[in-house]
Amino acid sequence: MEPIWKKHWPATVHEASIRLPEEPLTAILARQAKRVPDRPAIHFYGRAVSFAELDSAVGRFAGFLQARGLSPGDRVAIFLENSPQFAIAYYGTLRAGGVAVCLNPMHKAVELLHEFEDSGARALVTTNEAYAVVEPIHSCGECRACRMGGYYLCYRLKIYGVELPGGMQDYWTVPAVRMLHVPDTLGDDQAAMIEPLAVATHDVRRAEVKAGDSVLVLGGGPIGALIAMVSRHRGARVVVSEINPFRVEILAKLGIDVVGPGRDLAAFVDEWTGGDGADVVFEVTGNAAAVTAMTGLARVQGTISMVAIHAEPLPVDLYRFFARELTMHGSRLYAREDWDEAIRLAATGAVTLGPLVSRRVPLESLQDGMEQALRGGPVMKVLIDLRA
Repeated sequence: MEPIWKKHWPATVHEASIRLPEEPLTAILARQAKRVPDRPAIHFYGRAVSFAELDSAVGRFAGFLQARGLSPGDRVAIFLENSPQFAIAYYGTLRAGGVAVCLNPMHKAVELLHEFEDSGARALVTTNEAYAVVEPIHSCGECRACRMGGYYLCYRLKIYGVELPGGMQDYWTVPAVRMLHVPDTLGDDQAAMIEPLAVATHDVRRAEVKAGDSVLVLGGGPIGALIAMVSRHRGARVVVSEINPFRVEILAKLGIDVVGPGRDLAAFVDEWTGGDGADVVFEVTGNAAAVTAMTGLARVQGTISMVAIHAEPLPVDLYRFFARELTMHGSRLYAREDWDEAIRLAATGAVTLGPLVSRRVPLESLQDGMEQALRGGPVMKVLIDLRA
C-alpha cells in the first residue's frame, strides 16, 4: 500500500531523485550555524531565532540531559506545542544521543498515557505550566486488576501521600505519566479541587447516571456536592440529603435542592418520585443510619453507589435489596478518563468549584486546618497555602 503522504506530493517530485543526508540532523544544524550563523532558522510570532542561537541552545539542552544521566539510546518524550522550545528539545535530545518521542498536545490524556508508557521514555520534556495536578496512583501493571484496565484497583495499589511519599515536604518525585495538564483558565484553588472532582466523575460514570434520572445523594460534603453537580450536568434531577447547616447553605447557593435536618427523607423521596424511589442513590456520608435507609430509597431495579469509606461492617436491609432487585456497587478512586472529564467540566465552568473551598491556611496552621475538616463544622475544603 502506498504511504498516504505521497498523495500530497507535487507531480514534479520523483522519489528516486530524493537524496537523504547520511549525516545526523544535529551535524547539519552545527554546520549551518557556522556557515550562516545570523540567518533565521525559526520564525515564531514575530521573533526570529538564528541558526547560531538555535545551535547554542541545542548544545546547552543536550548538556542538561547528559548531566542528569541520559544515556545513548534512552528515549525522551517531548510534550510541547510547535515552538522554538520544541526544536531545541528535539535537536538537543538527538545531540545527547537520545531518541526523541514526540507527543501530540492535541491528544487526549488517555492517548498520551498509552503513548508515554508504550514508548518506554525515561524523561519528559514540557513547559513549567503544562502540568499542575497529580494522579496519585502507583500500580504494579501486572496483576489481574491492572491487566483488566482497573489500574486504580491494583492488588498492590499504593497512593502517593498515603503509602508513598507525596506530602508534608517541599519536593517529591512522581512519574511523569501521572501528571495532568490543567488549563490556564483554572486558578490554584480550582486545580486543587480536580482530584475530588475526578472522584465524583468516576462515581457518576460508574452509576451510569443519565438525563431524566432522579438522583439522591446522601451526604452534602465536598464529594457529595460534586456528585450532585456532575449528575445535574448530565441532565438528572438531583436532591442532596445533608444535616450540617453550613453545608446546606453552600449547596443552596450552588443551586442544588437539599433535604435538610428535621425532614422525613423517606417521605420526601416518596413524594418526589411519585412513590417509585430514586433511580440512583449515592451513599457518601459514611454514617450507619444512611446505610440502613438507602435500600428503602431506591426504585425497583435501581442503583446504589457506595462512595463513602466505612471503617466497620454495617447491617444492610437485604430483604429490600432482594425484593426490589437492586444493584449495589462500590466506587473507589478514578480512572484517567475520569480525570479528563473532571478537567473538562472545571475548565468549561460546567461545575462550580470555588465555593467548596472554605478556608486557606498557612503551613503553620496545618494541624488546625486538618482538625477543622475532620470535625465537620462550618467547612467544606481547607487548602494549605504554602505561599502564605
